[in-house]
Amino acid sequence: MAPIISLNESGGVASGVILGVLLNLARKRPAYSGIYKHASFAVIGYFTGKSIDKMLEVKQRQRLQILEDYIRLHPEDFQEEAPKTYGDILLKWYPVR
Repeated sequence: MAPIISLNESGGVASGVILGVLLNLARKRPAYSGIYKHASFAVIGYFTGKSIDKMLEVKQRQRLQILEDYIRLHPEDFQEEAPKTYGDILLKWYPVR
């Protein structure tokens, strides 16, 4: 199940709120004055995080398409192997009594 809000989106919201606080502190105003600025920066940060998520997803899909195309064009490099059994992996065991 996918999370409700991704890490990039939540990071964007946090960055937006922190940016609003830092701007107020730089202007020597109380940290939470002009709360509408904090909300607008949080919304901008959310959509920035969402666009980063989409960009990363597109990049991941392109990479997967390139790999699948390479596998399709060079099947001799990717031959199916028979699955290994426990007998192939484990050494012989002789109980000592």
